Amino acid sequence: MKRVCILGITGSIGEQAVEVIKGLDDYIVVSASCNTNYNKLDEYLNDLNLEGVWVKEASFLNDKYPNTSFYYDVDSLLKNVNCDVVINALVGVAGLKASVAIIKAKKELLLANKESLVLAGDIINKLLKENNVRMLPIDSEHSALFQCLDGRSINDVDELIITASGGALRDLDRSQLVGVTISDVLNHPTWKMGGKITVDCATMVNKGFEVIEAHHLFGFDYDKIKTVLHQESAIHGAIKFKDGSVICQMGATSMKLPIQYALTYPARFKCNLNQNFDLTDTFNLHFRKMDYNRYPMLALAYKVAKLGGIMPAVYCAANDLAVNKFLKGEIEFLEIENIINDKVNYYLDKNISNPTLDDIYKVIDEISK
Repeated sequence: MKRVCILGITGSIGEQAVEVIKGLDDYIVVSASCNTNYNKLDEYLNDLNLEGVWVKEASFLNDKYPNTSFYYDVDSLLKNVNCDVVINALVGVAGLKASVAIIKAKKELLLANKESLVLAGDIINKLLKENNVRMLPIDSEHSALFQCLDGRSINDVDELIITASGGALRDLDRSQLVGVTISDVLNHPTWKMGGKITVDCATMVNKGFEVIEAHHLFGFDYDKIKTVLHQESAIHGAIKFKDGSVICQMGATSMKLPIQYALTYPARFKCNLNQNFDLTDTFNLHFRKMDYNRYPMLALAYKVAKLGGIMPAVYCAANDLAVNKFLKGEIEFLEIENIINDKVNYYLDKNISNPTLDDIYKVIDEISK
């Protein structure tokens, strides 16, 4: 029996992970974390008989579930509730500390929190080696690349290709982005995801994160990591070989597939999906060259990635700040870009070449204030 901990169990990825695990023999959810959605957590406590939960603060659930232990930091949860694998589905920069704790606890890490690698990819990879821990991606794009690369020599690969739907606003030019509403931005055409990542898709910051994440996951230079607009979201990732051949991974627009593949790798089992993906159905595949003038935040991601040091962390933390403000209705959509640009420009002459975790946490704290 494989014992699974889900950090962020009440979020979009967490909920789908629960559904996947219920459909698998010999897998069980034993522990979890929850930020504020205690009503949903209450449902899971009833349904899953969780042994331990990391919560933000004491809640009414403590007395209601005397057989469940409640903890107030991730280290205590991992120390006191035994598990084999941890899904890090936390949102935003908060996921970094959790990833570090998981690795130091020597638990297998299934990573949905892309910010962990954007903020501190070199440090995470060093910790993985030191602690002999395996990390597998849950992002649909990185799962696709992982599947395409599996068993192949990276020396034969010329490019990694990451597809992008373009987000909810993809059919608008930049002049039409003035005054778009929160509901406009959250109306993603092909994926159903949490609020922050859906905003990140619209700004293309999410794709910038994925480029940086791919670099740290697979070891390719940034010049060999390409992005392409693909509105159907049928192809999630592809690799181009040196001879010009391209192999892609296709599938339904469901996070259940990459979640299950990471859990059961290298085995494959039937996955209970709400939608079917059948090549006998009639559909088209469209591709467009990435427009960096339309999506300047993606161009900025490549810039900060190549600068390295603390600059990817600045980009990431600034985006967290800006998106939170947008979702609270405090700023307009295009102001997200302004905030990120301002923070990046401010830190350009303050870069640290080989930052420690403390350096990165300091930048996060400075920007979040």
